[in-house]
Amino acid sequence: MGEQAPGSIYHAFVFTYGLTVLHSSRDFLLTALITSQALSCLTIPMAGHWSDLLGRKRLYLLGALLAGAFGFVYFMLMNTAVPVWMFVAIVLSYVPRDLMYGPQAALIAECFPARLRYSGCFFGHNLASVIAGGPAPLIATALLAAFGSGYAVAAYNPFLCDRQHRRGGFAARLHEPRHLGRRRLAGVMEGR
Repeated sequence: MGEQAPGSIYHAFVFTYGLTVLHSSRDFLLTALITSQALSCLTIPMAGHWSDLLGRKRLYLLGALLAGAFGFVYFMLMNTAVPVWMFVAIVLSYVPRDLMYGPQAALIAECFPARLRYSGCFFGHNLASVIAGGPAPLIATALLAAFGSGYAVAAYNPFLCDRQHRRGGFAARLHEPRHLGRRRLAGVMEGR
């Protein structure tokens, strides 16, 4: 859920915020979003590779921490209403999410035994989309209407990402893949 809600806020709510609050052009926002998705075509596979090297849980939790904190940087840059800073904010907004999204497929699959893996992954990922991703832009719009500031939405972001840390049944069961432990042991044995 920690990657679904921020992603939905960044690609759907940005139009509400950019058009109504910041009075930006729709074409500018769309160009920045397309650029951010092009960057994601690189960062998601890189994050998957990094998760093989560093450990899936470790990289996923790092992504959750960065996604929770980046909301404040995002709205700070957006609130400048300077097109260059807004562009940077929108393009970089997906990088923390990609750090979670890259290792997610393997991470979720490792949570289930082989006989339940396909259905477990299906329900876990798709329910997170419905529960967290779907209502996130609506909640963000309600927070903006209630508080009149994007920082209220930024405060909602860490709440969602923090749930990734508190879900003991999810994160506590995860172990590093055996090959990662062997690789580290081999490095220690060789003196690296």
